[in-house]
Amino acid sequence: MCKYCEEDKRKKRDCIINTPIVSLRIIRNNGFNALAIKSYNLEKQVVDSYQTINYCPKCRKEAGRVKTERTKKLEELLANHFNNRNEFYVFECTLGWYGSEIVDCVMYNCDRQVYCYEIKQSVQDFHSKNKLSFFGNKNYLVMPYELYEKVKNEIPKEIGVYVAIEKLEPKEEIKTDEWGNKWTKTWAEPINGLKELYCIKPARKQELKADKEVILSSMLRSMQRDRAYALPKEDKQ
Repeated sequence: MCKYCEEDKRKKRDCIINTPIVSLRIIRNNGFNALAIKSYNLEKQVVDSYQTINYCPKCRKEAGRVKTERTKKLEELLANHFNNRNEFYVFECTLGWYGSEIVDCVMYNCDRQVYCYEIKQSVQDFHSKNKLSFFGNKNYLVMPYELYEKVKNEIPKEIGVYVAIEKLEPKEEIKTDEWGNKWTKTWAEPINGLKELYCIKPARKQELKADKEVILSSMLRSMQRDRAYALPKEDKQ
């Protein structure tokens, strides 16, 4: 059972797990809902306990990923940033069947490009030991603008950055060149906040660092996990 989520300690409750058979499958009433067992000829490998759980999407603590309100807001801004018509995304995606590498968000678009996003909400989070799972064609950090100002010199050149801002405030400054000619420099300065995302540093395109088929299948499993978790629960007497 989930060691942190109190509600998961009740027997008659759906809980999401990670097993060798299928990633993040549903358990009901202490029994394994073996949807894919026959297709993989794994009838004898039924999981009959909660010991394989290493991630609970309700409390997010088993994998060491406690979500702050700021992190949740950054996730919301990122989700709203995507175009629902041609950009397909999922949060907390585990790469591969037995993978231990979890990326905060993966997006696949109609140009057949894979984008990876890692959310950082503080300096401590940025310097944490958690591995940055960047295997996409373009990879981005998502963070508050004030955090970007503190760590921008530590970000690799190929990694892009989206910052959370309140707005872009127009600025201008009158300058004089070496010949005495005056000209006006204009720019937009980000104001720190949590209202919208702004790409302050574009990412450089790279070759995929993982097999595309593995990435897409991992996204589908994670999407199915979220779908199963969002379904209304049946109260069985």
